[in-house]
Amino acid sequence: MSYGLGIDLGTTSTAAAVVRGRRAGIVRLTPRSTAVATVVRRETDGRLVVGEPPGTGDLTPGRAARDVKRRVGDPTPLLLGAQPVEVERLLAEVLAFVAAAVEAVEGGPPASTVVAHPGHWGPFKREVLVSACRLAGLDRVELMTEPAAVATWCVRTARLRPGATVAVYDLGGGTFDAAVLEAGRGGTVQVRGQPEGIERLGGIDIDAAVVDHVLGRMEAGIEDLDCDDPAMVAALARLRRLCAGAKEALASERAVVIPVVLPG
Repeated sequence: MSYGLGIDLGTTSTAAAVVRGRRAGIVRLTPRSTAVATVVRRETDGRLVVGEPPGTGDLTPGRAARDVKRRVGDPTPLLLGAQPVEVERLLAEVLAFVAAAVEAVEGGPPASTVVAHPGHWGPFKREVLVSACRLAGLDRVELMTEPAAVATWCVRTARLRPGATVAVYDLGGGTFDAAVLEAGRGGTVQVRGQPEGIERLGGIDIDAAVVDHVLGRMEAGIEDLDCDDPAMVAALARLRRLCAGAKEALASERAVVIPVVLPG
């Protein structure tokens, strides 16, 4: 039986769902998770690989792109392993990875594909995304704004009457979006007014603020850290993960202690 594929291309992670008839479900993209990190890294043999490296992974600076979605619209290529890679190609790698993972589970390609994007993206950024879909080999692709995708789910699951208003507040890994939509007939939605967004406001920015706060409490300044030292790079990566965990813990805890262990 044919199926439809929906891809939520996020700043920090990407997820997918399939729909058959009126039934939809999330797909496992890796052996351990229904999401894959929106990270593209270049291996030492030159291959581009999607996702976080296993364990401590390849900590060599300049080999991983972690903010690809934020770079959409910037014509400047990113350097991975000293080689330039266009943003469209990096997005295509993520989309192709997701499509391949879903096809492996479902036993074949989808009949149609929907890819979500921020509601405030203009024509140029949407065209970049369309180009990435072509490079990924995705056929019959429809673009949908992320607020519209959320509102459509709300309308259909809550069975809202036509004319009902849905407000969407989307604080993601790297962007913030807000939009107001109106429920139509047959589970459709229509945007009311102008969706607004902040390009660089998300979970990773809060993580960075926590890291800056922690480093600011050290006796040695950040300028004293040797960020070319692989041991220091590994230690800072561990610290970033601890800070991200602390941010999440503060959703329910009043205080969190973050141990800082750096070379020297």
